This record gives sequence, structure tokens and C-alpha cells, in this order.
Amino acid sequence: MIKAPDYDWRCPRCNTINAANTAICSSCHHDVTFRSPSFWRQMKDGAVPAWRRVLVIAGYAVGFALLLGGLGLFFRVYFLTNLQGMLWSAIAALTGGAITRIAYALDPDNA
Repeated sequence: MIKAPDYDWRCPRCNTINAANTAICSSCHHDVTFRSPSFWRQMKDGAVPAWRRVLVIAGYAVGFALLLGGLGLFFRVYFLTNLQGMLWSAIAALTGGAITRIAYALDPDNA
């Protein structure tokens, strides 16, 4: 947990100067120690098993990388110049799209 500042601080929302060792703004009641939970923590709090969390996050990471890399190579490098390069980059893009779709289906927010 993030501790309260030990100096007089300005609120990022309303620019009010607040006393030291306080965590909540006296004017707008903004809590400076609050951070929104990570994607991993949200799924963990939602009772999603660890193996499924790993598959979702890894699937999104690998799938998007393959999808964008394959499309980038297809259109920017090999388009109408190298048929075999177009084929391999299209396969990479389709594979990335499929992995991303599987991760999307496993994501509990999209159930």
C-alpha cells in the first residue's frame, strides 16, 4: 500500500495544499494512496484460476504481437513483391488473430 506523504502536498485534482501525513484531500476528498487494481488482480479477485489468468494475459500478448507483426509485414514489406513472404506473414497474422480470439473467449469479462 502506498503511504501518505510526510510533507505538505498539492492535490492533483483540485490543486489544494494539504497537511503532511494525510492521504485524503480536505477539499475534494481525493485519496492519493489509491491505485486501481491490475488486470491480474481484478481476475484474481473474481476467483479466476491462475492457469486461466496466465492463458488470457499470455494469449493477448502473443496474439496481438503476431497479429500486428504479420499484418505489418504483409502490407509494408511483402505486399505484391514476394508471394512467399506474403503467405508467411498472412499465416502469422491469422494465427495471431486466432490466439487473440481464444484469449478473448477465455477472458471472464467477456463471458
